[in-house]
Amino acid sequence: MNALTDNPDTAERTGVESTCRMGIKAASQYLQGVSTQTLYRYRHQNIGPRSYTIGTRVFYDVEDLDAWVAEQKATSSRGGA
Repeated sequence: MNALTDNPDTAERTGVESTCRMGIKAASQYLQGVSTQTLYRYRHQNIGPRSYTIGTRVFYDVEDLDAWVAEQKATSSRGGA
């Protein structure tokens, strides 16, 4: 994590928004059941959660992962009231 974005006071002063960014392994663990291979395949096919690269590393923002999970839930939900 970046020291500037970890502290909300610093983020306010610099105009930098605090974002939780994680690598592909952490994103896989966060999604509980989506393997790193699946995430790489999704990137190749331009599907799945929004991701980006910095240098050669792939990153995901928690907000994008949560939005993707909500989208999956909305399109696949069954039952209930």
